[in-house]
Amino acid sequence: MSITSLLLTGGAEKSSSKNEWTGFQSALALVCDVKTGDCKEAINYFTPEEFRPPMPDCSVLFKSAEIQQGMLVATTQTEVLLYDIKTYQLKSRISLPCFNDVHHARLTESGSLLVCATGLDAVFELDLEGNVLKEYPVLGQDIWHKFSKEQDYRQVLTTKPHESHPNFCFEYQGEYFVTRFKQKDAISLATDKAFDIAVGGPHDGYVLEDEVYFTTVNGFVVGFNITSGEKVLECDLNQIENPQKKNLGWCRSLLMLNKDEAIVGFSRMRTSKFSDYLSWVKEKTGAGTANAEPTRIVKYNFKNSSIDWSVNIECFNINAVFSVLDNSENI
Repeated sequence: MSITSLLLTGGAEKSSSKNEWTGFQSALALVCDVKTGDCKEAINYFTPEEFRPPMPDCSVLFKSAEIQQGMLVATTQTEVLLYDIKTYQLKSRISLPCFNDVHHARLTESGSLLVCATGLDAVFELDLEGNVLKEYPVLGQDIWHKFSKEQDYRQVLTTKPHESHPNFCFEYQGEYFVTRFKQKDAISLATDKAFDIAVGGPHDGYVLEDEVYFTTVNGFVVGFNITSGEKVLECDLNQIENPQKKNLGWCRSLLMLNKDEAIVGFSRMRTSKFSDYLSWVKEKTGAGTANAEPTRIVKYNFKNSSIDWSVNIECFNINAVFSVLDNSENI
């Protein structure tokens, strides 16, 4: 795959950042020139008050996104936003009371919309008018045993701790799947098929032909054959050109170029809010937040265990990156 342009989604941090729920001042999408590493702002967005918690220090940032059918399908914590990919004009917003900490959404082959409502440990399938077609609990029990249909969860800052934390959904031959961060796996929403990721909590994914690949927040890329379930890749990014044993950061974004090459996005680790992850970092590398790498995108060659290039994107005012998307056809 020849890449000339990338679209990055994430957020700009407040100077007084404390945590993900209050620490981001706007959702950002940047266009990145792969040849030069230069980035320019395409979208700068803040959720209207009626679709978010009422407190003034509420955080807004873009979570994971997709480019599909001439649109950018982007998510904030409480919305699915459809942008024209050529003009970056907002065409449609879907925001429902069951949306809390939305991490990812994608259009399905049948024309519906799958939404990871991470804060409710659930996936919802919608039509493009926002009507719920189907509810998918990810823990084998009814969504509403813990949550209330009468509550507007867009007004709730966070529902943590989550029991599962689903954060990336995908489709293969009409079957829907979702990752479960706490269980360190990805499961089918219709059958008992599951992918045991094991080495860490998954965050982003990419379907490449008949295989699916995942990032884990502690710095692995793991791949599986979707049909057989066989593991085809397990790469520890911490071991590739990291002689100083630095804290690589929060490893989220994934764009597979082919089976041997990928672009991965990392967000700088700043505070102790991710205590489980920091414990792993200290055990694995001895590195803490003071030794953290910046928010950046990195092109890896898994076959050679090498880095082809790395771009520090914090100088472009993006402090967390959730998606790295191929934008080459839209320039």
